[in-house]
Amino acid sequence: MKGDGVRRQVEASHAYAATNGLTIDDELTDIGLSGYHGDHVATGALGGFLELVKTGKIDKGSVLIVESLDRLSREDIITAQSQLMSLLAAGVDVVTLIDNQRYSRSASLGDIVLSLVSMARANEESRTKSERAKAKIAQRRTDAMNGKKTFVLNGPSWINQIPIGGGQYRFELNERAQTVRDIFEMYDSGIGAHTISKILNAEKRPVFASRGVFALWRDASIMFFLRSEAAIGTYAIGSDFKVPDYYPRLVPDDVWFRIQDRLSANKTKAAGRRGEKFTNLFQGFAVCHNCGTPIRTIRGGNKNAYAYYACQQKFIGGSGCDQQGRKFIRLEAIEEAILDHVNEYHTDSKNGSVGQRENVAMELDSAKAESAEVAKRITNVRSVLETVDNDDDRLAFMGRLSELRKESERHNHTVAVLEKRLREIDENNQQQVDVNKLILDEIRQWSTMDKDTLYRSRAKINQSLSKIISTVRFDLPAKEAYVFVGGMTKAWRINDQGELTGQLDWSHIPWSVLQTFSKNELGIDKAKLRDAKAINASIEGERLPEELFGKHLTGH
Repeated sequence: MKGDGVRRQVEASHAYAATNGLTIDDELTDIGLSGYHGDHVATGALGGFLELVKTGKIDKGSVLIVESLDRLSREDIITAQSQLMSLLAAGVDVVTLIDNQRYSRSASLGDIVLSLVSMARANEESRTKSERAKAKIAQRRTDAMNGKKTFVLNGPSWINQIPIGGGQYRFELNERAQTVRDIFEMYDSGIGAHTISKILNAEKRPVFASRGVFALWRDASIMFFLRSEAAIGTYAIGSDFKVPDYYPRLVPDDVWFRIQDRLSANKTKAAGRRGEKFTNLFQGFAVCHNCGTPIRTIRGGNKNAYAYYACQQKFIGGSGCDQQGRKFIRLEAIEEAILDHVNEYHTDSKNGSVGQRENVAMELDSAKAESAEVAKRITNVRSVLETVDNDDDRLAFMGRLSELRKESERHNHTVAVLEKRLREIDENNQQQVDVNKLILDEIRQWSTMDKDTLYRSRAKINQSLSKIISTVRFDLPAKEAYVFVGGMTKAWRINDQGELTGQLDWSHIPWSVLQTFSKNELGIDKAKLRDAKAINASIEGERLPEELFGKHLTGH
């Protein structure tokens, strides 16, 4: 439902209430839910209202105002009539704004018949509209599979659709494309959606399809573009049919998929405050060595001239961190030292990653084959279902179809996970050189950058470091930081003076030996360890055994 439709219905509800001496207690809406399939009853506002009626929490004499009876009647007439009768029996009147009718418990036979006729008409109209919509979708799919490009309603705003005759169109990037491309580049460099919207507003970039002169870029708009498959040329028809290379590509595939992985990861973790200068260069992968909670930055000293690292849990006075003594250490020396050693942050795992890639690729091929086989079975069952007349047989086939769809979802999830792992392996191999060069090039220019440019540069470095550093663990009482690369494959120990005081290198150790060590030394179940990164993930939130470094770190 469009925004104007909501506004119109709310205004009409208030007008009816005012005319008839009623007080609006709340407006229940079911925006975006299909009444024809009963979704608005199961999950929407109407479902909540019916539940309140059943439990007696809606008083007798209350009035439910709806636009028309089809808000109740898009499943089947019997169900809809039952819902209406339940409301009336509970002493709740129903008002339809479209014809100004009021149905109550004292309704006459004529009123009941009128309601049935209205519901039947609404049900038939909805069924017809649904069939027409399905036919249009089917036609669009057929056209797309045959290479015919037709007009796309609500198509990407950065693409012009130009008619070329015969109902066909060609697509061209327009002047808005550069803005969307900039959005992808900024997000890929580590800048968040909120900051991107602030940057676009500061640059006075026009908001797409805006009606208002004072319209602004907002976080939701940025996220909409970042999630759009049209950016890599894909035309999505429905939720399960996609046509690649339908539109001109805006960004490379690897950039788009990398951003989708990041968006998925961000759903499960809260983004911390980055400040005006992106002070914490290790945000997202820096933790307290003692309790595993995130490290934050604070300012102190004369006129807050100095920046410090502090444990978030300890800083807010939480009980989850029992570290004793010093609560923070100076930022500048440790940051500089970590960046000075960026050339060394390699796992030397080229040889190992080749075998790992081959294994993942084999798993992916197998998963895709299984997914294709299930999709074939689904097609076969649907074909048979269309010819079955017996109700019992139809139910049996529908049950089988439901099982196959669940199996298909499992296979598709496995494929998505393996594709992500494959992309990570390929990116890690490429980034061995690229990331180091990018970081060093950016740092050389820091002294000449203005505030906004410096923020973008530090955000870009943060994103680059997160691809090669697994964790930076700060041991605040000891005034030290440990930089872990490749999970637990390599580690560097740096003190608060910026001096490298120890180094650990297990990159030459066979994976099977590293698994056994993790079990014996760290108590980690071998079944949880699929790669070196899993070691670090398994110890997150726990202090590493002190003897680990005494035994294995070489001194400097």
